[in-house]
Amino acid sequence: LPERLLRFFNNRRKQSKDAEEPMDLSGIPPSLLDSLKPFQLRGIQFAIKNNGRALIGDEMGLGKTIQAIAVAARYRNEWPLLIVCPSSLRDNWK
Repeated sequence: LPERLLRFFNNRRKQSKDAEEPMDLSGIPPSLLDSLKPFQLRGIQFAIKNNGRALIGDEMGLGKTIQAIAVAARYRNEWPLLIVCPSSLRDNWK
C-alpha cells in the first residue's frame, strides 16, 4: 500500500484508541435520538466524528434514512444540504 494510505490508517487507529469524548448530539431532537437502535446511533456518531461526511451503506430496511435525517439535523446550521436518492424516494425526502 502507498505510504500515505498506511499513515492515514495508522492515524485513524490511534484516534479510535483515544478516550471517547462526549459526543455533541445537539440539534438532533430527543425524540429522534430515543427512537434509534444502538447500531444506528453508532452510525450517526461515526458521521459526526467525520464532520458529517459519511456514506451510509447499510442493507435495506436498517434505517439509513433515519440516520441521514439525524446527521442532517445535527448540521442544520450549515445547510444547504444535498440529498442524493432514487427518484422513487424524492417525495419522501421532500
